[in-house]
Amino acid sequence: MRVHVRAHACAPALLRPRRCDQLTRDRHPPSRAQITGLTGLENLQILSLGRNCIKRIENLDAVADSLEELWISYNNISSLSNLDKLQKLKVLFISNNRVRARAGVHARARACLRARECAFLTR
Repeated sequence: MRVHVRAHACAPALLRPRRCDQLTRDRHPPSRAQITGLTGLENLQILSLGRNCIKRIENLDAVADSLEELWISYNNISSLSNLDKLQKLKVLFISNNRVRARAGVHARARACLRARECAFLTR
């Protein structure tokens, strides 16, 4: 199963999905999920994808220039790769994933993100 984010999921912008600035797609059944379907949401600022069994942070190119908050806790993410593409990211909640608490993880995340808020907790 893919976590496919659909434009009509943005209730305030049903007829104009490009104006959507916040999107939540949480608690989908366990499966091998991917992030897809963000094309056309160039104004998206907040994306919440908790509890979707996502393994990698990927396919965020369509929102890389606008995304300010990424809430992606309770997934199966093991790497912080691709965060450097999110130029405006200020808030990252990535707790309860498989990211190992190795030396430098917090520093790398803050450097990549210029984050004001960062939450890392292990399972």
